[in-house]
Amino acid sequence: MTSSLFWIAFFIAGGITLLFYCGNLLVRGAASFAMRKGLSRMTVGLTLVALGTSAPEFFVSLLAGVKGSSDISIGNIMGSNIANTALILGFSAALRPMLVQKRTLRFEMPFVMASSLIFFLFAMGGWITRWEGLTLLALLALFLTYCVRTARERHPKVGTVTLVGNLKTDLTCIVIGLVGLTVGSEMFVRGASSLARLLGVSEYVIGLTVVALGTSLPELGASIMAIARKETEISVGNVIGSNIFNILFVLGTVSTLRPLPCPPEALWVDLPMMLLTAAIAYVFLYSQKNLARWEGVFLVGTYAAYLMVTVWRTH
Repeated sequence: MTSSLFWIAFFIAGGITLLFYCGNLLVRGAASFAMRKGLSRMTVGLTLVALGTSAPEFFVSLLAGVKGSSDISIGNIMGSNIANTALILGFSAALRPMLVQKRTLRFEMPFVMASSLIFFLFAMGGWITRWEGLTLLALLALFLTYCVRTARERHPKVGTVTLVGNLKTDLTCIVIGLVGLTVGSEMFVRGASSLARLLGVSEYVIGLTVVALGTSLPELGASIMAIARKETEISVGNVIGSNIFNILFVLGTVSTLRPLPCPPEALWVDLPMMLLTAAIAYVFLYSQKNLARWEGVFLVGTYAAYLMVTVWRTH
């Protein structure tokens, strides 16, 4: 028993460590590459940084789905989106009030809401099927097309984003980050699955909580770094883009490869919670074109309450 706990802790801690540091390495390389090419900060956050910080969710969900732990896959996606919006966006706003661009309110946030609603509608059938996965990937292509068309600022600036070196260094950071994320995901899924079996807790709940929090660490790290550098646009774009990528890219790819069953409790609690947190954040952002500190604290409190309910319903 003691030996089992040691190895479970080793795999989870080792996996989280790799996901965090390699996720940050990937983010730094991707952001540096994008800024070197003169892309806008919001676009960097929405695309390359968001894709980089969504890589843990992708690798963990893909590996879990391939290994037959589909509950971890779908729980991870929902739990990560809830954590991104309520915990990470809220915590970031509590540290520094966050301004938001008009185009974010007109397009990106409504796109998050629409993607979340489509996820909910697909899940009502009990499965996310292959054709539904392909539909999500088609919507991702539409989103990326929009991002490409609005990619460059009229007067692009590097701002306070640190360039990590030359172009070769950027690409090296990206490659090492991807490799580390792959290894970290394998360790994390193995540890989380073993923990679920040991505690008698469903893999779905483990995916919603432990796995979701672990794979959201890169988003947290990227957002804190962006806040520290006063790049709130990257922080907002990172959270919004990560939520979009989690649904359209991660869920779309995994369900295209293998249809995913959706647990009944997801329709009653977790998917509505994902929609609710996104709606609250949208209302807060739209009301004053920013996210104030008290609104950030409210979102963090909402996430804490959700975790308490999730733990309570497992007993």
